[in-house]
Amino acid sequence: MTEEVKAYIDTGRKFRQSLRKNGYILIVEDDRAISRICMHMVKAHHHKVKWVSTVHEAKQTIIEDSNNIQCVLVDLTLPDGDGEEVVELIETEYKKLPYIVYTADREKGRMLSAKYYRACVVLKGESLDNLVDALGLEDHA
Repeated sequence: MTEEVKAYIDTGRKFRQSLRKNGYILIVEDDRAISRICMHMVKAHHHKVKWVSTVHEAKQTIIEDSNNIQCVLVDLTLPDGDGEEVVELIETEYKKLPYIVYTADREKGRMLSAKYYRACVVLKGESLDNLVDALGLEDHA
């Protein structure tokens, strides 16, 4: 097992321990097909879900409803800006709110993991099992 895989497993374990038990999972993703897959997966594990597609909507939802958000699943490439803005809001103002960066950009994902020690990064294009595991869905079904 490589060091990168060990680090991923450890980060995922810590992340799952921080997940809130109640509320909904906020999906921040502009690609409708990916959003539908994620929403279906979350609902199949008996969780509530809310979907937004822009940085603006994500920030507004977090500011207005952070106490009801179980976790934020955020893409980095959004039509009105960079998803890192959402991550920065969470890291500075909502430090107890768990989040997952869901991106196809491996290098940017690594950079965020280094910048924010609690960032859980899951790469698009890998097995959806990685996302299910990161969200801790199996543990809460």
